[in-house]
Amino acid sequence: MRRVLTPATIVLTAFAATASADAIDGVGLSASVVGTNLVEGVGENYTIRLWAELPAGWSLEAVAGNAALPMHLTPLDGTFFQAAFGGATSMSNNPAFYPIAPDVEWDTFLTIGRLTTTDNALREIGMDWANFESGGAHFADNGSIYILPVEVQGEPVTFQDACGQDREGVLIGQFTMLGATASLSGSFFLQAKDELGQVQRPEFASFAVGADGHTDVAVTPACSSDLDGDDRVSVTDLLTLLEQWYDGPCADISGDAVVDAQDVMYLVESWGACPE
Repeated sequence: MRRVLTPATIVLTAFAATASADAIDGVGLSASVVGTNLVEGVGENYTIRLWAELPAGWSLEAVAGNAALPMHLTPLDGTFFQAAFGGATSMSNNPAFYPIAPDVEWDTFLTIGRLTTTDNALREIGMDWANFESGGAHFADNGSIYILPVEVQGEPVTFQDACGQDREGVLIGQFTMLGATASLSGSFFLQAKDELGQVQRPEFASFAVGADGHTDVAVTPACSSDLDGDDRVSVTDLLTLLEQWYDGPCADISGDAVVDAQDVMYLVESWGACPE
């Protein structure tokens, strides 16, 4: 049991969801790399933030697990760092305490759209955090973190992914991984409202994030062969791809996390100006 500096009273309401089996275009998970060895005295570590990518006009309401698709968050080849004065969600991350408990800033927690307690209306239900707060995996087959539909913190904002590319999404977690080769794997589903106010429940039956911040479920850009972001596929993009041959997911075009001949084929097929 970790000590929490600022206990919060959270009003819990019932939440039920049935995840859709259909993939939804424009929805994915991306990560940004915050830094390495931000926590002192615990060995090799790195911190990433996980984002739910959403199309324009969407808003996120919940990150959940049920019997059909449980929420799993598992550290592989390492453990989650859990600060002594932190908590399992951003509702325990109070910046006023960073000067006296600096490790709290790099705590591992879940959230929707907020890093700290500031302007945060996050709620939870059906969650048993005991193993998670000990640095181990989290499992929930009837639980959720959520916000009410009136809260603006579920609206997408611009962030930079691990490759430095701008994306639009909602922050859903910060993870400090203990161990140089540690990685995060998991599953859950989201509940969101689309631009027409219709409920959407995209599933992530399996995902993985490594120390480089590359995920296997990120949204593929409309012009994915444009590696330098100048709205055209040119010799500069080809040279970038060759430079990262077999090493460097930021030049991966095909989405298999390997830079190889298949990516060259995609690049050649896309040669010239990107589609409008």
